[in-house]
Amino acid sequence: MSGYNVTDPNLPINSNNTCKDINECLFSPSVCGPDSNCTNEIGSYNCSCLNGFTATNSSLPISINNTCRDVDECVEISDVCGPNSICNNTVGSYNCSCMSGYNVTDPNLPINNNNPCKGMKQ
Repeated sequence: MSGYNVTDPNLPINSNNTCKDINECLFSPSVCGPDSNCTNEIGSYNCSCLNGFTATNSSLPISINNTCRDVDECVEISDVCGPNSICNNTVGSYNCSCMSGYNVTDPNLPINNNNPCKGMKQ
């Protein structure tokens, strides 16, 4: 049965020689591929992408054959930085800066639609 190994493969399976779960998450290379989390489950495993990543093909489960890819938030999330800003995609994330002549409303908070870049007072 997939996801299980017998305790002692040289003996027949019985109450003293039971099947035990295989932790596929310990395999190298990872069964989920790079930029992912692997969660062992009894008889199986589950893969999920790290924040800032998504499955290459969203209609298929994440695996070594369908790995996680970087999300380009600047392209895929409309107006992620808000008005008067420049979005720069980074691996697994992104950062925002204000265009020349603009300052962020609250410099203690990240630039976004709730904390946009505004024209500097003259």
